[in-house]
Amino acid sequence: MKAIVAGATGLVGNELVRGLLSDPAFTRIIVYSRKPLTVSDERLTLIQGELGEMNLHREELKGDVYFSCLGTTIKTAGSQDNFRKVDFHAVVSFGRIAFSHKARKMIVVSASGANSQSKIFYSRVKGETEKALKDLGLSSLAIFRPGLLIGDRSENRAVERVSIRAYKILKHVVPLKLSKSVGTDVSTLVKHMIDEAKRERSGVTVIEAKDL
Repeated sequence: MKAIVAGATGLVGNELVRGLLSDPAFTRIIVYSRKPLTVSDERLTLIQGELGEMNLHREELKGDVYFSCLGTTIKTAGSQDNFRKVDFHAVVSFGRIAFSHKARKMIVVSASGANSQSKIFYSRVKGETEKALKDLGLSSLAIFRPGLLIGDRSENRAVERVSIRAYKILKHVVPLKLSKSVGTDVSTLVKHMIDEAKRERSGVTVIEAKDL
């Protein structure tokens, strides 16, 4: 099985690439990224380019399963417009590439609370992205909606550090389903994504944080 990955240098993407490389079911992994990778393998191919230029590499991004781990924050992006370029336009462009190659499946990391009608900008964009992907008509689309991502970040996000500390305390005193709705361990998310890639099912599947 050939995997195509976008957003491989972020928290989820980095873990995903390592997981794919450790799984013999994936004979080739092609990564599209703006930055170089921290891992290398004979099965791994890096196509480096800007997110807005992804469509120029359409023919090189041909595979069976497409994983979108693309995502940023408004603080990192610098503005709502720049945020939308990554979390909406780049993700949907990747989806169109998957559709053009008749992908067996596309797997997308969205976010808990995604809702195209939300008054919260972040949640609204995530919801609009999900809707646009559903409208593409992919054979199989799996949307993961994790909670606060728990893992080792390269970026220094003070607010998230505080939230993660609070989550780690709360998960010992609240019901499991509730704690899962708040925070999602990245390694757990990646395991579910890889398992989903091997699963044969059509249509749209939404996996909420509480089910991870």
